Amino acid sequence: MALELSLEEGVQESIRILEGVRERPILVAVYGWRDSGKSHIISRLADYFESKGMSAGRGEGGPSPSTFMTLRDTPQFLNQVLFFHCGWEKAEWLSDNDHEDPNILAREIAKKRIHLNVGVYNPQFNNKPEGEYDLIISNSGSKRKYRR
Repeated sequence: MALELSLEEGVQESIRILEGVRERPILVAVYGWRDSGKSHIISRLADYFESKGMSAGRGEGGPSPSTFMTLRDTPQFLNQVLFFHCGWEKAEWLSDNDHEDPNILAREIAKKRIHLNVGVYNPQFNNKPEGEYDLIISNSGSKRKYRR
């Protein structure tokens, strides 16, 4: 069962876990529904690793097979942390065809694994995310984005 933490605790625990990863590049999947704070968490983590001299791929949009083909075929990612922005839950009941899950793409295309799977949610907007995560961040401070 995943550890459930506040935003600040979750960012710090993610850093602690990722600093222990020796394989390069470091691969991180951040899952959550709209307005949960995925982009904010990715930005905080990316800023931290960039301050340590690593480059960070911030994963705007969902993961794609081409990203994992590039990861497999070129050595340019050796000093990187790559973040995958997943606007859904990591739940088994979701069809594999509905979303490009980075865990499947990493394993099947790049022959790598995702080092950290984070579920994010705002309890004011959504239920706790379903699925298997390394940790879950409850982000009650996230805001609804403006919509027309």
